[in-house]
Amino acid sequence: MGKAVAEVAEVAVEMGVGTKVEETPNRSLQNEYKVAKSTYEVVLKQRTGLFVEDRTVKVVDKSSCLHGLLLPDSVVLKINDTVLSDGVTFEKVFWQADLPVKLVLHGPLESEELPTQMHSDTREITKEVLITLIICYFSAFIDLFGMMVTNPVLPFLLPIMEFDDTQLGLLNSIYNAAMIIGALVIGVLMSRYGTRTAILFSLLGSAITLAAQGVLVQVVMNADDPTDSKYYMMFLFLRLAAGTTGSSMPVVMTYIGMRVPLKEKPKHMAIAASCMTSAIVAGPIVGGTLSNFSPRFALPFYVGAAFAFSFFLVALIWLGNAKKPPQAGKKNRFSKPLCALLVVAPLKMLTFGAFIVMGPAYMMWKFNLKPEEVGSVLSLHGVSVVANQFFLTPFLIKRLCPERVLLLSSFMMVCGSSIVGLMPNWWSFQLVIALCYGLGFSTLVTTLNVSCDKFATNATRPAMNSALFMIDQFSLFISGIVFGKVLEISKTLDWSALFWYVDCGIASALFLSLVLVYCCILTPNEAKRRMIAEKSELASSQHNINPSCFEELDPEEPDYLEVGKHVVDLLHSRNWAWRKKRDYINELLDLVLIELPTDTLEHRMEVIWDLREKLQHASKNRKEIDQFYEELGQFTSVQPS
Repeated sequence: MGKAVAEVAEVAVEMGVGTKVEETPNRSLQNEYKVAKSTYEVVLKQRTGLFVEDRTVKVVDKSSCLHGLLLPDSVVLKINDTVLSDGVTFEKVFWQADLPVKLVLHGPLESEELPTQMHSDTREITKEVLITLIICYFSAFIDLFGMMVTNPVLPFLLPIMEFDDTQLGLLNSIYNAAMIIGALVIGVLMSRYGTRTAILFSLLGSAITLAAQGVLVQVVMNADDPTDSKYYMMFLFLRLAAGTTGSSMPVVMTYIGMRVPLKEKPKHMAIAASCMTSAIVAGPIVGGTLSNFSPRFALPFYVGAAFAFSFFLVALIWLGNAKKPPQAGKKNRFSKPLCALLVVAPLKMLTFGAFIVMGPAYMMWKFNLKPEEVGSVLSLHGVSVVANQFFLTPFLIKRLCPERVLLLSSFMMVCGSSIVGLMPNWWSFQLVIALCYGLGFSTLVTTLNVSCDKFATNATRPAMNSALFMIDQFSLFISGIVFGKVLEISKTLDWSALFWYVDCGIASALFLSLVLVYCCILTPNEAKRRMIAEKSELASSQHNINPSCFEELDPEEPDYLEVGKHVVDLLHSRNWAWRKKRDYINELLDLVLIELPTDTLEHRMEVIWDLREKLQHASKNRKEIDQFYEELGQFTSVQPS
């Protein structure tokens, strides 16, 4: 603190008439910021704007460019190339180092306020992490592909195996119900052994169950009595097993959360969601196109199994691992906004399940489409969803905020589902689905994940991702049963719009629920969060002052000689009449060297920095006066005598 007071005194004597002093404005600091794992660097163009005690940054000036870059409670490790130690103090090196000064600091331990770049090396996307992400993305893709590849095939097995629309809906939705069980199994594997074991389990399970379904379809096609109920029960069992192993999405999200930097998370979460959407594109194409080749209806399953097993072999060699560290203490609970969003979340997939689960059967009944045509329609929808997730959704979230985008996207689903049932042909049906209904859904999916992540913590995020995944799969399971029955009634009544009116009712419930959550929970919580954040920011900058900062020992003769010599030399070198005008100078120093507060360092340093800024402003005015008289003298010297 003595250095800071001396600095103020030195600026004060600059107010006198005499030698010009270089101006160093406090607000024009130019800082460079670089990250190196748990340490970071800040390059200072001048020495003001911070207070350091015992190598620890205590206070940072809020008005300087250092605020937000230099973190309180960081420990200074190096100044330029000098490593600080017990014998090498910060003050000794910092005030003698040449500008610019480069500080190497260690971030506050276990601080949640660290910038994104200051996390440990697990936050760097290395080659190993990138390869693991690619494998994780494919695992998420093959999960949904295993369901979508059968959508164009199963309706054509209906007349062969002679099961009704309700049984068809159950056959589709059992896969999603099994994914709930699979999420629990995957969660146990992930907690005990890490993400590597969980992904290997998912890939190998998908390969085996897809191949087994292909074999069963081939057996049914060659059977003497394909209508035997045992084939349907075997198919139901294999779909159950496939769903149990195809639950890798929580693993993918967990790996992204543990290994990807925070700034990169939205992009990689969008990629993961796009992989599942791509399965909506590829699954129907593969299922609809390859089902016409030998072995008929079985080939799509074999192709999917081959891809899954190939990536399983790749994963054995290249797949990395991320394991959640054990946590002590009481369990962390979901916040109130997060609980509210999770309560509303089931309506999302329950609404869209009308299209994703029973849509192929509806289109084949309504528009008399072939398998490859159904696959093409679903694929066009998938392409529009992927494009929306990459381009439109991030733009809307950035401009409107996630909560408002939730309302907009759910309203679009209401509008789309209310008119899509009135479309007379497949291309007008596809137009409404792509531009209104599907656009709203794809935006809603990404935005709901972003909103839930916003209200989650590092401790609750894995459980939140698993909960969202299980909710989605359970909703799809219910939607398969509900809309399978609704489709059967629609066929009986020959009223296709009824199917979508039911879906519109569920979409309306989703929209109204989100409006209620937004008005009653999210908006008040956001206002409260901002208020707490402001108070927390203020409180985090407050430090109890160390008595040693202001309780100096009584001055002794060497102190008078050293400090007095410094002040007298400054007065003499800057043309102050320090003998003749001693009383005036003493009065001026009494005004400048005000009494400093002793409550907190924050208060103390703000007073010093405010005083320094005012003195600098006065020094600038003095320079302008000097320049005026200099120009006046030059003008006088050239006047004729």
